[in-house]
Amino acid sequence: MKAMKMNIPVIAAVAVLTFAACSVRIVDNKELNGEMVEKTFDIKDFNRLKISTYCDVYYAVGDSFSVRVKTSEGLMKDLIMENKDSMLRISRVDGSKNMRVWRINQTKSGNQKIYITAPYLKEIKVNGSAGFICKDTICTEDFCVRIAGSGDVKLAGVRANSVEFDMAGSGDIKAGLQNVEWSGFKIAGSGDMDINFQDCGEASVSIAGSGDVKLKGTLGTFTQSVAGSGDIETKELQLTGKKRQ
Repeated sequence: MKAMKMNIPVIAAVAVLTFAACSVRIVDNKELNGEMVEKTFDIKDFNRLKISTYCDVYYAVGDSFSVRVKTSEGLMKDLIMENKDSMLRISRVDGSKNMRVWRINQTKSGNQKIYITAPYLKEIKVNGSAGFICKDTICTEDFCVRIAGSGDVKLAGVRANSVEFDMAGSGDIKAGLQNVEWSGFKIAGSGDMDINFQDCGEASVSIAGSGDVKLKGTLGTFTQSVAGSGDIETKELQLTGKKRQ
């Protein structure tokens, strides 16, 4: 009991300093969001994408560029869409560093959808819990997906010389690969990958943690490395012996 009594003043002091360093504001859904609106951004000539805010991105392969956003008035005001070094960057305006906002009744607070059209994308970066969906086949020389957090990426088809998926956290990737000579898959954490190969060459799988990788389809050869309780499932995988040219 004596030790506990000595710790109480310390805990109280930490709590006071924490609340003194920030202000707290409680907002409801109406104040935060407003009405649903749409906006088209005049952004072109990008082949990479970086998502650093919560949203669902729907990408379609097309001859021209287009970027359209459907979200609430409040979220639209804070949205940042910019092209830097051929990378479309999606983020939000940073709030006050000393402000902590508690939200209530936020059933629609994450309702932010972004529709993108471009000839191809060669790199996708997801920071946080955003979602990315492409129902078309992406054709490029090299293709890369990197997730930091709990992002969710779904790719109907990717045709490239090399493909690399790198995940740190609890994200999820589901993809179909077509005629890919080399592919590498790396998970650090508890993420999941579901890969369907179609006449592909070599693959390398590395798991550090409790992640799971499911491989299926036709693949030449693959190597694996697991450190932790992760699992690599190959029940539906057929190895053909094909190697990288």
